Amino acid sequence: MNPHADPVACRTLRAGGRTEPPIPRRSRTSSRSVALDVAHRLVRPAMSSTDIETADQCGWYRRVLELPVEVVPRTRRIVVHRIDGLVDAVVMPSPLGERVATWLAMDRQLGPVIEHRDTARMTFVTGPPDGYEHTIFATLLRLNVSLGGTHIVLPSPSDGGSGVWRWLFLPCNGFRPVMRIVLDAVVAVSAR
Repeated sequence: MNPHADPVACRTLRAGGRTEPPIPRRSRTSSRSVALDVAHRLVRPAMSSTDIETADQCGWYRRVLELPVEVVPRTRRIVVHRIDGLVDAVVMPSPLGERVATWLAMDRQLGPVIEHRDTARMTFVTGPPDGYEHTIFATLLRLNVSLGGTHIVLPSPSDGGSGVWRWLFLPCNGFRPVMRIVLDAVVAVSAR
């Protein structure tokens, strides 16, 4: 059975696996309202398997990683918009990022890390900044390390297996290190 043809299954998919309450029906049905209802069902676009996978992935990111994700409709990419006080990021070249990830893993402070293969950069998803970044700005600039941006692109089914964005480290919970810890690791490994 196609879940997209069944209105209850469709509502379940949109609700991330939870069943939404049924949509109340009009008590008085006219032939026009029945015709409109049938027409609506016929022109409603069916969700593709990629759309379903993307919705499932978004639900997982929200539930497990506790990230406020959304899908950009035009590209079908999953993104997290930076939210002050909740989510931020530190972006750096991959060679430096690998050393920082190793340093943080040894200190048990490694949070989500995304690798962008096309640009050879890594994004460390962190908690909010606390002002410390201003004191080491020259060092960050010299190392080609940047903070945040408007959004963070997460790996998604719309990548089509290309691996442009891929998880270098994907935790199994909502842990995100404080930005200062990641910046301290950057300074420490660059001094070696």
